[in-house]
Formats: sequence, C-alpha cells, structure tokens
Amino acid sequence: MYYFVFLILCLPVSSPLICHCSPDSCYDYPTCITEGLCIEQVIGSELTSTTQGCVPPDLIASTCSVYSTIHRFCCDTYLCNNLTSIQLLLTTTEFPTTSNPPDYITTYYNDYPTSDLPSALVQVVSTLAVLIICIVGCITAFIISLTFFRCWWRKYHQVIHLEYKNPPQRLDIDELSSDLDSTYGTGSGSGMAQLSQVTIAMQVEKKKLIGSGRYGEVWQGVWRDQLVAVKISYSQDAPSWEAETHIYMTNLIRHENILGFVAADKIDLDFSLQYWLITDYMSHGSLLDFLYEHPLSLRDALRLGKGAAAGLAHLHSEIKGGHKFNSSEGLYKPCIIHRDLKSKNILVSSTGEAVIGDFGLAIRYNQDSPRYLCNLFYKREGTKRYLSPELMEDKVEEADISEIYKRADVYSLCLVLWEIFRRCVTDGVCDDCELPYFSCVSREPSFQEMREMILIRDERPHIPIRWSQSRELSEVSEIIQECWQPGRKYNNSIPDLIAPSLPSLLIKKRLISLYDQLPN
Repeated sequence: MYYFVFLILCLPVSSPLICHCSPDSCYDYPTCITEGLCIEQVIGSELTSTTQGCVPPDLIASTCSVYSTIHRFCCDTYLCNNLTSIQLLLTTTEFPTTSNPPDYITTYYNDYPTSDLPSALVQVVSTLAVLIICIVGCITAFIISLTFFRCWWRKYHQVIHLEYKNPPQRLDIDELSSDLDSTYGTGSGSGMAQLSQVTIAMQVEKKKLIGSGRYGEVWQGVWRDQLVAVKISYSQDAPSWEAETHIYMTNLIRHENILGFVAADKIDLDFSLQYWLITDYMSHGSLLDFLYEHPLSLRDALRLGKGAAAGLAHLHSEIKGGHKFNSSEGLYKPCIIHRDLKSKNILVSSTGEAVIGDFGLAIRYNQDSPRYLCNLFYKREGTKRYLSPELMEDKVEEADISEIYKRADVYSLCLVLWEIFRRCVTDGVCDDCELPYFSCVSREPSFQEMREMILIRDERPHIPIRWSQSRELSEVSEIIQECWQPGRKYNNSIPDLIAPSLPSLLIKKRLISLYDQLPN
C-alpha cells in the first residue's frame, strides 16, 4: 500500500499556463490561466484588430489555424502572446499558412526576457513540492511500520515474571526426608513459582538509591506495602541477569540464609532494555559494609558465620524427591556452585543473619554437566582476591571438576569467616575490617599476583594471636586453617594429594554447635 501511494505522489504534475488576455476576450483581464495554449489573433496586416486570450486543450486543433485575413498564433510559454512580437513579425516577413509558427519565431519567443524565468520557477517549485511530499510520505510510512513492529515485538516477548506467594521457610537438610511430603505443592521452597503475565516493574515504587556501580543500580522500593530491593542492570549485564534468574527458579532453593527472590522483569526503554531483579530488602546492606561499621560480640560473629555456612551448605546439597517422585517429574534440587562468594555478596538481615546473594556467576551442577564445568574452569570467573588454590592450577581433570568448584566455594567461605571474626571483640579489643591479603597484594590484584601469593608462596591471611585466648575463636581458627589449605600441594612440580577440606555442611554443624554452647 505504501509503495502504491509513493508512486502516485511521484507522478509528474503539470503547471497551468498564464497568458495575456484582451478585455473583450475574458473576464480575468489582463491575464488568463489555461491548461492549453496562449493565442494571438490579428486581422489584416495593419493590426486593424487584435485579440489575446487562452485556448482550452480541447479547442487547440480547431482554433490554432491560419486564414487569409485572420492570423492566429498559438504558443506554450509564459505570457508568450505579446502583440509587440506580432507587430515585429508582420513587418519583417510574410506570415506562413500553417498552424505552427516557424522556428525563428519560436526562438524569438523563447529568448524573450520575461517569458522563461517565471515558467522555470514554477517548474522548480513544482518539482520540490513533489519531492517533499514523497519524502514526507516515505518517512510517515517508515514510522508507522516501525510502530507496528515494536508493538508486535513487545507483545511477542512479554516477560513472564516469577512471584512467590508465601514467605520463605527454613528447610533443614538433615530433616528433608520427613518434610518432602508436606512441602510439595505451593510451598515457597518447592515447585515452580507462580507465573503471571502482569509486569511487576509497574507495581514497584522506587524510594531510595542504595548503591551503584559497573553492574548498574540498586534501589530500595515498595511492593505490596513491603520493602524490596531492586537491582537494575543494562544490556551488557543481560547474561548475568538471566543466570541469576535461572538459579532463583530452581526447586527447593528457598532458605533463610539465601536471599529471598520476589520477581524478575524487563522494562523496554525505546531501543534498550532494563533488567530488574527484585528481592527481599536487607536493612543492614552487605556484610562488608556491616563489618566496617560494627564491632561484633562473639554471639553476633557466630550468628553471622553459621548463617553464611548454612546458606552455602544448602546451595551445595543435591536434594532428590521421595517415594512419590520419579526421575522425570517432582522435586529435585541440583548442587549449586556460587563461584563468587565474598563479603560483598553476603547481606545482613535485620535480625543479624547472613544471607547469600548475587548469583550472577552461579551454576547448577548435575551428572550431565562435567564438560560444561570443565570449560568454565579455564575462564576463572570470580573475584581474584577470593580465588582458591585449586582454581589457580593450570590443569584439571574432568573427574575432579565438581569437587574443585565446591572446594573453591569453601575456601572463599573461610576467607569470609576470617573477615567476620577479626571484628569479634575479646577483652575489649578487635581488629579493623580489612579484605583478605590486604597487606600482601595491591588494591586490585591481578591473577598472577594472587597465584604467586597463595599457590607458589603458599601464604594465607594472618590469624591474630588473641584468638588463641578464647576457646570458641581457637576452634574457629582450626576450621578456617583446615579449609583454606589447597587440596593438592606441589613438591618438585609433582602434585601430591592431601586430605580434602571440610565440606560446607560440616562447617555449618560445627559453627552451630559453638553457637549453641554459648551462655544465654
């Protein structure tokens, strides 16, 4: 349809012709307008009677002719029927007996100073008008087509967001077998989330900017009269947003030490997209910021430590359904490896519990994905300061890859525990909050710098001497030092296996035991 309109608009447009007109020949004296020709009529050679006017297109053949005593001249240029030109013609030559003037007459008329300029101007204006109409038509057609395309795109790619109806419930791994029957269905820790076509971003009111950086922005917001955190990313971070949303969709992921997920959504901003991740709001912010501002009692430090260990143990646990489930349907939670565990990615709730978040680099592992993990190993994703000795190695066997990644998470957890218990007050003394290896490497260490530190020189963060004066801190020190040793050590470039580090579940149990033994 647009091409048809375009062709019609581009058809040539003929301009009307303006001629001299005698008072007795037309009502528009001294000129007339026609789509045909201009005419001059002379009776006798002495110009005894002259007439000027316009000839309609249908009368040209019968009107523009020559008789013995009447001479008629028809021309097709602007005001070409000029009596002065006729007088000059009659005095210099005998008028021909044809309907068209000879060549020299036409040349004379075309060279007449006032005849060509207005006609050329009309032609130029007409051409420009047609060109402008064509351009405007094409632009309008393009805008309409683009609008229809965008409407189709937004409708076809409507984002399905995920929303949990119930608050998170604690799911203890040791008691899972007795809880599976009661949690299957609509519970917050089981099954798939409720699906809705209504975009949740339109229901969230942003209140205050909490933080910003390379990843985007984090806002405090209100949704259904409750505080939520809104992490807003842009197109360059779309893979991280998709990976994190994918992790949150995992069955049985809900846990009191895992950041509660509300919804994921996209917002179309003309030719770009905003990626929203809406989670529970943690009033104390990140663990790193919390440690900078607050010295800790032994009870608070153990509460934070056991919470971080419990969250990681839940992620690492592979949970399979009970008797009513089979391999093709029902509840199943694969092992989830965080790959970027650090104090900045752990939040602190209003009750002082550690909550693990930021799953942009996390992966789900099962028996079908060893090759996928092996490919990820050589990318060495994560914060370099928290990379484990195993991830610093140049080679890895495919059979060990899942254990290496879990050991890497445990290593990072022990660095976080070291940060937490440095801030624990004993005898009125506590250490400043610092990142691991703060006195040994640069502020933004490179991979080679960290590899030299932890793999070649085999150095670890310093354990304060005052920890040995407390039974609880001494045991925490043993846990930390046992877990951050590498699974392999090198003697003369020959790798020798040594005892593996503690699993996250055992770390959780030992820290809970220490916490429960504290006096009320």
